[in-house]
Amino acid sequence: MNADEPSHQEITSFGGTAYGAIDADLYQHGPTTLALLLGDWPPVPADPEAEADDAGLIEIRTWLQAPERLAARWLYGLTSDERAQTANFAAGHALAAGWRAVQLRRSDEPPTESPVASPAGILVLVDDADLILLEDLTWAFSNALLFREHGPLRILLMAGSLDGWPAVRSALADRAIWTDAQPPNSLARPPGGSA
Repeated sequence: MNADEPSHQEITSFGGTAYGAIDADLYQHGPTTLALLLGDWPPVPADPEAEADDAGLIEIRTWLQAPERLAARWLYGLTSDERAQTANFAAGHALAAGWRAVQLRRSDEPPTESPVASPAGILVLVDDADLILLEDLTWAFSNALLFREHGPLRILLMAGSLDGWPAVRSALADRAIWTDAQPPNSLARPPGGSA
């Protein structure tokens, strides 16, 4: 490159990371992973009839209304359809109470603005939590949105099993988040909740 020639730089952003090169091509080798982003859950109405016959959904509603300001629950042992039903149920109750419901998802799309200006609380829904790397989860949970001075924060992590929960629980407990685990269709909190 001649020193008298003007430089040309192109910057491309993908998955929240920007890459730039001056008068050169930039190549990335190896697998790429989409960024984990918090995006608003689509509005859904709460379904009281679904709750009436399901002890697990009753426990989710009780957990949402618990007095702890910061709480996370690992819900495990459900099928993907049951997890979707539970997420819709929890989001419906949260939205009806004036909360903001968000989901942790992999995407290259920018997050949208919240339809709730000053939410009464925040519910974070995480599906397949046992398949997400611990470093990715802890990075996502350092988002400033979650620790603003507002009402309660609830993080509902849905997983196929308890695998991964001890490490996630430890990371959340370091942030003074009350943690527990809920097996499917259980009314009682199992022992071992922490502050």
